[in-house]
Amino acid sequence: MVIGGYIPGPHGFDSLIVGYYRGKDLVYVARVRNGFVPASRRQVFEKIRPLVSPTMPFANLPDMHKSRWGAELTAEKMKECVWLRPEAVARIEFLEWTEAEVCRASRRQESSKRCQRARWRSRVGLSKIGGAWIRLAFYETIRFKPGGVLMRSIVFLGMTLLAASVGIGQNHPSLPSSFRATTIHSPEGADIFVRSGGRGPVVVLLHGYAENSDSWAPLAADLMKDHSVVVPDLRGIGRSSKPESGYDKKTQAKDIRAVVTGLGYDRTFVVAHDIGNMVAYAYAAMYPDKVKRLVVMDAPIPGIEPWNEIEAECRNSMCAKMKILLNPGVWDLHFNFHGYQAATVPGIIPPGSAYGPAAERLVAGRERIYFDRIWDDFTGDPSKPDEATRNFFAATYAQPGGMRAGFAQFTAFSQDAKDNKIFEQTKLPMPVLAVGGEKSFGALQAVIMRHVATNVQEAVVVGSGHWLMEERPTETVALIRNFLDAGETKQ
Repeated sequence: MVIGGYIPGPHGFDSLIVGYYRGKDLVYVARVRNGFVPASRRQVFEKIRPLVSPTMPFANLPDMHKSRWGAELTAEKMKECVWLRPEAVARIEFLEWTEAEVCRASRRQESSKRCQRARWRSRVGLSKIGGAWIRLAFYETIRFKPGGVLMRSIVFLGMTLLAASVGIGQNHPSLPSSFRATTIHSPEGADIFVRSGGRGPVVVLLHGYAENSDSWAPLAADLMKDHSVVVPDLRGIGRSSKPESGYDKKTQAKDIRAVVTGLGYDRTFVVAHDIGNMVAYAYAAMYPDKVKRLVVMDAPIPGIEPWNEIEAECRNSMCAKMKILLNPGVWDLHFNFHGYQAATVPGIIPPGSAYGPAAERLVAGRERIYFDRIWDDFTGDPSKPDEATRNFFAATYAQPGGMRAGFAQFTAFSQDAKDNKIFEQTKLPMPVLAVGGEKSFGALQAVIMRHVATNVQEAVVVGSGHWLMEERPTETVALIRNFLDAGETKQ
């Protein structure tokens, strides 16, 4: 059987969506979900998630026939699905029940009583996944043919990945497989997916837009050697929930505080990039005694100059692009596209209208095109992010509600600016490292942070654009590690 998708759930997935090829068409057969232990779910999920794709691969969905236990994959249920490139295969054994509840196994006849026992006992096979042997056994009953009475219970004996899929999976960023995954409920109305690992002083990593927590893979792999590394997906991004509201960075800072305390930690280092900077600044301003040191990388902070200083000097074209985006007129258009209140036009645009849903419809199915423009405009190396990374992140935002939540990060900027003007009245007391890509923000990052902090160190990553972890991971990791290590008391 070919694995063409999954429905998200605890430890990565609730159920896998499998089918087989009939000629050139991949035909949906079943959802399989039972019998996993958390460890095996995580292990399987780490192997299939590099295959995430915005394209639904099955030729016969949605499922138009009801199954005995309501396991059909309807159009409504499909909204929950995450699709995969069909490159992972499963080994299957079938048990069949007739109308008289007589069981026919693929290898021998059994009585219905023995079939019933077979459904629950551990009929498992061993499969090798990424070099590790695992045991799996789970069952799902499906309709065998439209209008028929024959039902099949699939016994999923194991899974192996094709060599091609393994090779592809190695190319996109992924946090260390040893990291533990959990979901923590924020009192602000979001469920935050977080992974953590390592041992030592605690470091929280906050990702930016057009990416998710996996973007921190190079840094997390290095820091986990002697730090406890905490890597959440921001509200609305990745595997965190996507509520209708709460995308102002002050609210998201409260989400992060819930994550930190929920994992049993208190004072931490904080490292951030892009929109993560904005959440990190709000967090440091609200909980200054809980942040040992702060690293911010290559992004403005709403309301903090030169947010509105359009005539400020720029030394490269990428900085100029960023400055254009800071123009209030441009943001008015951008926000209208992303859901801000539109101007009222009698008889055409009624009061209270917004363009958010239109933006989502325009981008739906074209997420890769949308993000390519962002990645291309702000990179210093046209080959970065690479194809596998772009496909992976675009598919993340293509999940139901992903683009709506992504746009909401921007529509909150006006509220963020108001909040930050208040935060700015009290300077941050902790040491701050302001990192800019040479071909992007450069030294401007430190200029921004000196408006809000008293102790700012400046660093410029030579040759890099905005995507520091993808373009210059070795240099960026070294900068961050040296800064964090300088804050530790040598024993």
